[in-house]
Amino acid sequence: MRPWTGSWRWIMLILFAWGTLLFYIGGHLVRDSEHPDHSSRELSKILAKLERLKQQNEDLRRMAESLRIPDGSIDQGPAAGRVHALEEQLIKAKEQMENYKQQTGDVGFGKDHEILRRRIENGVKEFWFFLQSELKKLKNLEGNELHKHIDELLSDLGDHKRSIMTDLFYLSQTDGAGAWREKEAKDLTELVQRRITYLQNPKDCSKAKKLVCNINKGCGYGCQLHHVVYCFMIAYGTERTLILESQNWRYATGGWETVFRPVSETCTDRSGSTTGHWSGEMNDKNVQVIELPIVDSLHPRPPYLPLAIPEDLADRLIRVHGDPPVWWVSQFVKYLIRPQPFLEKEIEEATR
Repeated sequence: MRPWTGSWRWIMLILFAWGTLLFYIGGHLVRDSEHPDHSSRELSKILAKLERLKQQNEDLRRMAESLRIPDGSIDQGPAAGRVHALEEQLIKAKEQMENYKQQTGDVGFGKDHEILRRRIENGVKEFWFFLQSELKKLKNLEGNELHKHIDELLSDLGDHKRSIMTDLFYLSQTDGAGAWREKEAKDLTELVQRRITYLQNPKDCSKAKKLVCNINKGCGYGCQLHHVVYCFMIAYGTERTLILESQNWRYATGGWETVFRPVSETCTDRSGSTTGHWSGEMNDKNVQVIELPIVDSLHPRPPYLPLAIPEDLADRLIRVHGDPPVWWVSQFVKYLIRPQPFLEKEIEEATR
């Protein structure tokens, strides 16, 4: 009987645990039966949550199906159209964000710009205080002492001026302004040179409107160059091809083209169906070839001579250059005095 003693103990423990479990379950059943409404509400909540989860799962499934692009049909069907539409919306959103940044966060200058601006402002004030003080001292000076003080004053004023000009230079380079100014000047130059090249090289020279200019004005090289530049500016303004007559030129008897590159590669013949002398842009609009007199005696004078600048470039020129008319004249000089290869080589050798 001794071997069964341990077994009975285990049996009793199992029966006790089973009874405890039945008692616990029975108690819950009794409590639930005592509160049927509470149990019903809890069950309804659970069922409602299950229904919502089911609906959400169905919505997600439909969204996934609508966005899924089948293999081999990336660029076909409605899915591709939706993708392209989303890409366009993304691009528009980025553009709006950039515009918003420009309107809000990017307004104003940087710290370095403002520091230099205030330094220049203070420098000008100090310059004025110093000048006032020194001029008052001059009232009480005479003879050699006066001359000596004026010399010292001029030297000190020069130092002040150089200091302010240095600050102004640094100010012009802050916040990328120097790099922008250099790029803008280069872009404008390339634009104008392209326009001149286009006007000077018409596709059909026989039908092109022309302006004839003779370089042999009775004056020196600089004066003659000014004359040709004025002719060129009028040709540009009236949208005519400049024909430069330069045979027997006093500086090169063979003509302009023996030293500098020709003003046109495609149109050097002055002939045309109709020819006349300058009588004003409106009067000459139906005449193919116009011969221009010496600019000094030009009448009526066209509105294209200095200090005029092109209206479509005016805003950019005024912003980038302190003297736009000078820059504009220089564009025609730049085009005119492009050296022939032999002259370019001689210039390079002379500068070594």
